[in-house]
Amino acid sequence: MTLQNMIELIQEEYPKYGESYLKIKINTLYKNFCHRTQIIRKAINLEATDTAWTYDDKTAQLDLRVKLIDKIKKITFVGPNGVRLLQEPCQWQILGNYLQLLYREPLCDVIEEGGITFLVDKDGNHLADQNINYIIFGDTFNLLTLEIVAIPKPLVNLTDDTEISDDFADAIIYGIKENLAFGAKDYPGASYCKGKYKELVLEALKEGIEGKDGTPLEPTMHFQ
Repeated sequence: MTLQNMIELIQEEYPKYGESYLKIKINTLYKNFCHRTQIIRKAINLEATDTAWTYDDKTAQLDLRVKLIDKIKKITFVGPNGVRLLQEPCQWQILGNYLQLLYREPLCDVIEEGGITFLVDKDGNHLADQNINYIIFGDTFNLLTLEIVAIPKPLVNLTDDTEISDDFADAIIYGIKENLAFGAKDYPGASYCKGKYKELVLEALKEGIEGKDGTPLEPTMHFQ
């Protein structure tokens, strides 16, 4: 369903609300709905050369906001020969809005207190401390496959389509109508729209969180 479709369906009952106002309301609820239901699931390949990485002498990290990632469900490390590594060559964590990769000793499951180190610098050079057994991004592994819950792309143009089905896009319309009906003191109308919105949230939760068959997602895009 396009942004224009959604605006027109709302304006059929509430014609006094303009396009700019409804566009803001739609995008806000659209993002909240997708976050709550985890409905947009993707698999993405992240390569060692991706410019979104930032490095220091402890970690490598990726700003998830730039890449419209809401939550990472799973990371698979892939070696230079394309073989998925059974043992993760490093540990990862979500810290605030960032994905961080931390060094992991190949034969040890313990990371020293204070977090240890990463890999190479942005130009591919070893970091200074030669006593540390660095893992080379591009040698030990050169690709990450991320299974993620995505943040929806904002609907900017009237022709922009939602990343969810029309059935779930209806939830956004019901949510907006609930607020407008309440503001107009149409309490029965607001209650009806609230009920329909909740029904669709529950349906989306089943599809988003439980998944359809539990099989791993195949990458559909690259960060670059």
